[in-house]
Amino acid sequence: MTFTPSPLQAQAIAGIKAWFCNRTAEQQVFRVFGYAGSGKTTLTKHAIEELGLEDGPSGVLYAAFTGKAAL
Repeated sequence: MTFTPSPLQAQAIAGIKAWFCNRTAEQQVFRVFGYAGSGKTTLTKHAIEELGLEDGPSGVLYAAFTGKAAL
């Protein structure tokens, strides 16, 4: 599956990468907000991939306030 981010998604990916490279010491958690279906998980996975990180227990961890993302 090919993913071409929208301009706003590309901006969010750049924000995630900038935070990871420059600000994790002062802010340990990066939050991504948006409506259901807006592409939060997709853009986060692509940012993680671009950074060369792994997701899961040995890498990046996710959390959802309501648990709906787990469904």
